[in-house]
Order: sequence, then C-alpha cells, then structure tokens
Amino acid sequence: MTARPRVSILVLGYNRFAETTALALASLHDDPDVAQWQVVVVDNASDEANRAAFVAAKARWPGIELHHLPVNRGYPGGMNACLARATGEIFILVSSDIIVPRGMVGRIVEAFDANPSAGLIAPVTNFAGNAQQVWIDPGLPVNDVIARGLAYANATDGGADVLAAYRLDFCCVGMRRSVYDEVGPLDEAFIPGYFEDFDYSLRARAAGFDLLIAERAFVYHEGGGTFGRMSDAKRQLANRNRTYFLARHGAATPMPHERDANAAMLEAYADAAAAGTPPSPTRVANRLKLALARRPKGVVKRLRYLRRLSAVRKRLAPFLPRP
Repeated sequence: MTARPRVSILVLGYNRFAETTALALASLHDDPDVAQWQVVVVDNASDEANRAAFVAAKARWPGIELHHLPVNRGYPGGMNACLARATGEIFILVSSDIIVPRGMVGRIVEAFDANPSAGLIAPVTNFAGNAQQVWIDPGLPVNDVIARGLAYANATDGGADVLAAYRLDFCCVGMRRSVYDEVGPLDEAFIPGYFEDFDYSLRARAAGFDLLIAERAFVYHEGGGTFGRMSDAKRQLANRNRTYFLARHGAATPMPHERDANAAMLEAYADAAAAGTPPSPTRVANRLKLALARRPKGVVKRLRYLRRLSAVRKRLAPFLPRP
C-alpha cells in the first residue's frame, strides 16, 4: 500500500499558462521537498491552446496529478476540485500566479508543527489585501521582488516566527485536513472569486482554529492570474460577493483595510516586545515603510491613521535600525 503523503500541494490554473501556472509549477519542482508530496493541478476550463500546455506540463513532470474541468468554476469551485482530490494531512493551496521559492512550503509545514492550534497558515507576500503584504519597492523585476521578499523572511535579527491574523488571503495558504473536514469546502456562491477566502477565514475561526501568518515564508504573487483579468462585469460580481458576505456574517463584520491590518501587525510587534519577545528590526522597518506608503487620502482618516502610527512607532523605537 502506498503511504499517504503528508502534504498535498494544490495548484489551480486558468489560461495564461506560460505566464502563470508554468512558473508556479517550475518553482515547486525546483524544491526537493516537493518530490515526496502530492501535487494536484486543476485546469479551470482553459482554452484549447492552454489546455494543451497543461498536458505538456504533465508530460514534463509526470508526478503531478492533472485534472481538467469542463467549465470554469472560478476560484472557489476550482479550488474545491483540488481539495476533493487531496490526500495529505496538510494542504497548500496555490493560485496559478504564485511563485514559491525553494523551502517556503517546508517553512509553512514547520509552522503547523510548531503551532498545533493553527488551522490556516499563510506566508507573507508582495501582493495581498491583508497583513500578509510586506513592503517591496514598486517596479522591480520579479527576481528582485523575490530576493527582497526572501530577505524579509530570512531576517535573523529576532522576532516571532508567526503572527496571529484576523483573515488570510488564499492566493497561497496552508490548511489542515481537520479544518477541511470540519468547515467543509469553499462557498461556491462567491464565484468567480473575491471574499471566499475572507468567508472561509471567519468560518475557520468560528470553528475554533487559529489563523497565522508565517513571517519566515515568502511567496511571489502577481495578482489576477487565477481566473483572468478584472473586467467591469467581474467588478460588479465582486461587489455582489461583498453584499453576500455581509449578509452571511453580519453588516457589522470588521473589514479592515490592508493598511489597518499592517498597522495591527506593528502593534503586535510592540505587544510582543512588551511581553519579552523583541521584534525583528528588519521587519519593523519594512512594515513601517509600507504603513507610510499606504496613508489614506482623506484628511480626517489620514490624521487618525498617522496618530496611530506615531503611537506604535514610539513603542517600537528601540527596535528601529540605527541611521
């Protein structure tokens, strides 16, 4: 009997194979850890040329399990097709527009081992709508973005390996099988996407699982590659999904902006320092730079936000890099 792999890596792709899914698969197969794990690839009803590219990838990397969907089920439906085929104890959900540097999947798995109460763990990245985003100078080539992101992840000047999160972005996320067994699949009412990860985060929290961000794991995220470019029609669908989300979870459900989520991470650094765990000066400086770059445009909001940053900056002053 074949032993069950501990980890299932689930890759969802749609069209633009050469620009997205091919790069994701190449990065995964550059990681020696991946050879021992299950890799499921689902083609979300790509056109004929891209479908052929998926088939060619299967020939190049015979170890992957390739499945084609007859219709595009968006991110939630496509990822549910991946999840239904996962056999491991830890799932790593990967959108097609992700590049996973060598060793990063292993670091997410290590974070699960060190945090038994965690149900969902996500890496930091260059592009996200929550606290997973870290500062990367705009306009850099992909390889430079990855190098900057790895410098953040590899910082050796202190700090906790994980931080608690309110919600996670499912561009790349680790999930325990126990979460999937208890919480169930993603809600396909959110098709083609948008808010399905927020919804799942809150469902997992309600079931008693912790959500964490692994500060030692970084992935590159292009953004927008999983189910195509944003159009006016999809923007309308995103607004519809927001309405559905609030109807499901309540109109008063907190929906913090990315800048507020980042500010909360800075406050978490300060709280950890007060409790005896000094933060990494490298990461403090990075998140402060992101915080300043994301200042609100409105006068009142900006003033309130800058006061919040000023307060946390004072608390973190001992951990700022020396000029």
